[in-house]
Amino acid sequence: MKFIGRIFKELKDFNGNFTLEALANHFQPRIPDVLRKHQKDRQRQSKLSPLLTVWLILTLPLRRELNYHNVLAWLLSGLRFLGGKIPRHPVQDGAITHARQLIGTALFRDLFAASRELACQPIRDFHGLTSVALDGTGLTMPDTPSNLERFGKPGTARGQAAFPQLRMVAIRCSRCSDPSSTS
Repeated sequence: MKFIGRIFKELKDFNGNFTLEALANHFQPRIPDVLRKHQKDRQRQSKLSPLLTVWLILTLPLRRELNYHNVLAWLLSGLRFLGGKIPRHPVQDGAITHARQLIGTALFRDLFAASRELACQPIRDFHGLTSVALDGTGLTMPDTPSNLERFGKPGTARGQAAFPQLRMVAIRCSRCSDPSSTS
């Protein structure tokens, strides 16, 4: 029991201020508000606070080559560097999935809407023009009838792909990287 109490205290001390620097300028001010709006800011004693769970979910696509536990370990690695005695796998199997289910999807819809609003307000930063970066990717979707109807299976040299494919293009404007633009 002493181990659980110690690990909970270390995670609790750090959970309140957790941030992922690459996404912090845009998401950090919005996450506590969205957690309160969806009444997800309070929970029973747990190693995965709602704030840490949100950051973990936002980070999962950035580290797709890692499983859930390893992404959490990657997020917490900075604490270990600073001297925190947090084990490599601080939560049991299923805890991350359970925390994701408790958070739900509505919260992320609101965060996405806030991102969309920011992207729709670009600034002219280069001789009256707006600097943007585009990136695209393809994602394999679960093989369900609704996904097949919505996304289809692309053609390949040997016929058709095994799973429906989602093609996605993202745009990043200069306003998104401007620290003074978080409103």
